[in-house]
Amino acid sequence: MSRPLKNVLICVMICCLAVNSFAETHISLKRAITKKMISLNALSKGGHLGKCMKLSITNTSPKEITIDVEPGLIFVPDDTTYQNLVSMGGESVILAPSATKEIDLEAFCGKSYARCPWAKTHYNYYRQGDSNMVKTLAYMKANNVPADLVQRAVWVFTNGHCLSTVYSAQYPQESENLIHYLAAVKKLKDPKYYVSSQLENRPGRSVIVADREKTFINMHWKSDEGYRHMRLFVLKENGAPYKEIEADQIIDKYGSTVQVEFDPRHDPHGTYHVVLRDDANKIWDQKTIVVGGNPCAEY
Repeated sequence: MSRPLKNVLICVMICCLAVNSFAETHISLKRAITKKMISLNALSKGGHLGKCMKLSITNTSPKEITIDVEPGLIFVPDDTTYQNLVSMGGESVILAPSATKEIDLEAFCGKSYARCPWAKTHYNYYRQGDSNMVKTLAYMKANNVPADLVQRAVWVFTNGHCLSTVYSAQYPQESENLIHYLAAVKKLKDPKYYVSSQLENRPGRSVIVADREKTFINMHWKSDEGYRHMRLFVLKENGAPYKEIEADQIIDKYGSTVQVEFDPRHDPHGTYHVVLRDDANKIWDQKTIVVGGNPCAEY
């Protein structure tokens, strides 16, 4: 064998060893658990979202390792009346042999009908969610999606909530953008209107507040589309007037938006038509909304 070829082979072997070494010392949390390179203790910090879980990780391997927390890891409580928690992902920790470190994990409720855990509720790693949930969590982290919307999106995967429930009145445009992304991922059509429940983060209680559900529909237009003064009217199913909307207008890079809100506690259940007209009584848009119905009916 010629010396140049021998030198090339030596370099290849060194590179392979370096890659293998990196692969063994830089590892995902899921793989580290599977390979029994660590011991793990997971405790709730109380509540259902945000930095709500503390992981204590001990390196049981003979070498220093860097552990990366991946999205969509599902942890289940010893007491199953409490919620599962799902990792957002992105945290990292470096551990020397036999060293133990604690990290606060960003996580979200994975069981919408269960109770928020109290602090120090013990959890165990169960499995990672499906590829669509993992991809969606990575997308939401990369795009700084508000935590309230992340939580609602997680329930689409863990509890089968429909797309129309991934809505927060505080973030109307961000909600619509996320719903559009989810519709593409799950190969579903975008909902025409939205149903948003009130959430609370109090340990020992259900996260979804009963009878605090509102229905929303958003009307959009460009500010350079003809008349600048638009008026919104709500008609009953038979076309009779119900009310005129006096709502704050959101103006941003997308144009103008008015968020139309219905409260089933005060607005009679049924079908309504929301009509956008200009000063000359020209209809620019009309949408239909069902108040008090099944939010998943169109799916």
